[in-house]
Amino acid sequence: MWDPAAQAFRLNNPGTTVFTEDCNVLLKLVMSGEKTNSLGQKLPQKGDVEMLCGGPPCQGFSGMNRFNSRTYSKFKNSLVVSYL
Repeated sequence: MWDPAAQAFRLNNPGTTVFTEDCNVLLKLVMSGEKTNSLGQKLPQKGDVEMLCGGPPCQGFSGMNRFNSRTYSKFKNSLVVSYL
């Protein structure tokens, strides 16, 4: 996520937690029992999450991306599966 957008969301929604890392990294941390991420943010535990807000990475789904069949784009496209 673009950091200025994350910061704007935080300012407009006090009390929310905004994670900007790759969802695969966050999922792995939570599943391994970690309590915080590399930025020191408290990771949600079972029963803590009220809402998830996210979407697919634009690059892999954009018709303007001439390289959407390359390995990196395919990986980025798979992030939506981890999110779900």
